[in-house]
Amino acid sequence: FKERCKHVKMASSGLIGDDALARLLQNRAFKLCGSCAAVLGFAGFVPSIISILSGVLWSVSHNAPHSDADAWLWVHAISMIFWFIALAVQMWTGGSPSKAVHRWVGYFGYAALSVGMLCGLVWTLKYDIIIHRTSLGATYTLLLIVLAWLNATVGVVLAAKKQVAEHKDYMLMGLMWTLDPAVHRLAMWLIRPMCGIRPDPDDLLIYSKLAANFVLVTIFGSMIVLARRIRRVTLLNVGGQFVLYFLGVTNLLLNALSRPGGVSHTVVGLAIAGGATLILFSTALYLVVRQQQQVTRAMIRQQQRAMRGTQQCDVLISG
Repeated sequence: FKERCKHVKMASSGLIGDDALARLLQNRAFKLCGSCAAVLGFAGFVPSIISILSGVLWSVSHNAPHSDADAWLWVHAISMIFWFIALAVQMWTGGSPSKAVHRWVGYFGYAALSVGMLCGLVWTLKYDIIIHRTSLGATYTLLLIVLAWLNATVGVVLAAKKQVAEHKDYMLMGLMWTLDPAVHRLAMWLIRPMCGIRPDPDDLLIYSKLAANFVLVTIFGSMIVLARRIRRVTLLNVGGQFVLYFLGVTNLLLNALSRPGGVSHTVVGLAIAGGATLILFSTALYLVVRQQQQVTRAMIRQQQRAMRGTQQCDVLISG
């Protein structure tokens, strides 16, 4: 009987050691989904990078050299290139033995992001708000800047405190907001051929922004579920992209009502269908999370029973 109790004790100790499995799930999901999103973002920036190498900042919406290019925009663009380089290294070294490389490249990437966000903030205030008075677009850009920098800053602080899992949550959410304009650019390049020879730049921005929000909600929503990181910070950030999508659909519908014939019925239909798809997708993720929670509760109950059995065995063995 004492031998049987020893086996129970060994089995129960195995149930407790699941931290390594949790880290493995988190790293796999974060790297897979984060890398997919980063590849899409990089693809959106490739034409812009090529134009930068030729000495020109390119406006994707107008498909022409940027009319408001200045030193602030140049530093912003170059800083974000360095951020994406650091991002690639971080995806490669995260969860690997190369901790020193991961740490120092992380600091470099955070510095590049901070400079890029500061320059983007100044440029937006100067041109979008003061000169062109495009308050709606400026508000969206300022929101991206604040959320990207805030998430990354909290992530760096948590890394210094050795709170690794929480550090990853915040850094991936910061990545999501920095990828918004990148995926937006990719969507503009892909949608442009469908909008005629000379699509309206404002319409192209709106249509493509909806596509970017849709893609980011899908990828990062899947990521936090696969990684089992359903936490307040991840839900609020991904939920922010979800809300922005529906605000964009509302803006599109208002434009369609105020400009009869100005917005294609096909575009309106696709936007509404995309919203319905996101609702169904979110519902499916919720059901998956509920299933995960039920399995986790069952494992906890099993672990508690095993621990009680272990305590009884300890008493019998010692007796």
